[in-house]
Amino acid sequence: MRLYKVFAGIVLLALGACSGSQKIVEPAKPVVEPQPTRPVVEKPLWALGIYPEDMPESHHLMAVAEGKTKQEATQKAELLLHDKFLGPKGGRPFQVLPRSLAQLSEPQFTKTASLAEGHFAVAVAARRGYFTTALDQWLAELEKQVSGQLVDAAQPLSQLNKLLFRLRLARGRSYACARLTAVLKSPCQATPAEALQKEISGFASKLKIEPVIATGIPGYLNQPALRPAEVLVFYQGEGQAIAVQGAELIFEASTSLLAESRAQTEIDGRAGVKLKLPLLESSTVSVRLDAQKMLGDEHQLWSKLSKVTLKPRILTTKSRKIAFYLEENALGQSVPWATNSLRDSLKKADIALQDSLDPEVKQQLAEVIAQGKNWSQALQSLPDGHRARPDILIQGTIESHFASRMGARSVWHEATGKLSIYEGWSGRVLGEVRQTARAVAIGEEAASRKALTALAQLLGEELTRLLREEPALPKS
Repeated sequence: MRLYKVFAGIVLLALGACSGSQKIVEPAKPVVEPQPTRPVVEKPLWALGIYPEDMPESHHLMAVAEGKTKQEATQKAELLLHDKFLGPKGGRPFQVLPRSLAQLSEPQFTKTASLAEGHFAVAVAARRGYFTTALDQWLAELEKQVSGQLVDAAQPLSQLNKLLFRLRLARGRSYACARLTAVLKSPCQATPAEALQKEISGFASKLKIEPVIATGIPGYLNQPALRPAEVLVFYQGEGQAIAVQGAELIFEASTSLLAESRAQTEIDGRAGVKLKLPLLESSTVSVRLDAQKMLGDEHQLWSKLSKVTLKPRILTTKSRKIAFYLEENALGQSVPWATNSLRDSLKKADIALQDSLDPEVKQQLAEVIAQGKNWSQALQSLPDGHRARPDILIQGTIESHFASRMGARSVWHEATGKLSIYEGWSGRVLGEVRQTARAVAIGEEAASRKALTALAQLLGEELTRLLREEPALPKS
């Protein structure tokens, strides 16, 4: 009987499963443990920007910042306080602000509070009176610097420096006025700087730049330039032009042409830069004042400076200036017979000659020779800027003297000549010519003239050959 009941129960259970009437049991939900609540940290009033009683707003300037650490929050707060005292960065005259003022080195008042999530709030404050005292001291020192700037009439740039100091003082006073108004809440009258700015801008128009050699940088094609790219800077005021010492210049040219890109004028107002590449038709150099170096932060006042262009002067057999410095003597006196014939001979050969050596150049050469120096040294002593400076100098002596008689009236004369050819810029000897000629004629004068004319023909042939060859100049 009991077995029957068990079997019947199993059957009924199986029938229930087949009929789909089985009950679905949902899984049990996990038990969540209750989390402990964190206490709410309230910020102190000073952390919200409200001045505390021990740092009243009337006496202090305060800045507040937050950070993950005390150090981070303190650094942020000090930076904010620094900006509150000194004002917007764009309006600060950094070129004249003293370091002590910019760093706010006075001991500061600090407050620190812990915030939520381990963060910190820091308040940093400094006395308003400290800033105003430091500002007054700074202005007084700046005024001393301006009053101590002496103007030397012989040094035009001292006038410019005086103007720059006065402008900085005006900017300093204007800045001080703005900050005192902001920090102390008391208005003041700023010092205008427009008149000084205009005067400094106009100063540039009185600084003139000119090439030392007006005709261009001399040299032979594909050979080293005979002179550097050189200019003269002078101040042209109401009176006489004054050479400017200490002017900063920028030299600009094609890539690698120049050995340097900047130079400063010497006491004579000159400054130059060597060319490190052989001279070409395209070897041009432009020169301008370096406003950044001369004016510093005020360089924008010289934003429209003009440039001076130095062009190459390529020397050729037809473009060179060739001059004579000859001593010709006959019959005990100075004569021009051979010299005139020699000039005619070279002109027929298409060799360009100066009409005559410039008297001033001739005198300068003679003075140096009289001091016991040689002709190379004499040529090197000539000023580069002289327009009549020769590119080639032919120097020498020509003379004739009695040789013998032929019968009662005929006379033989012998003429000798020794000429040296000098490169006019370096003074180098490019060649020498020696010749002798004899002639017979009736009478001393006729014989001498005939001999000198014959000599000139021989000398002219050799000079023509030498002058048609471009000189092989040293590469260094």
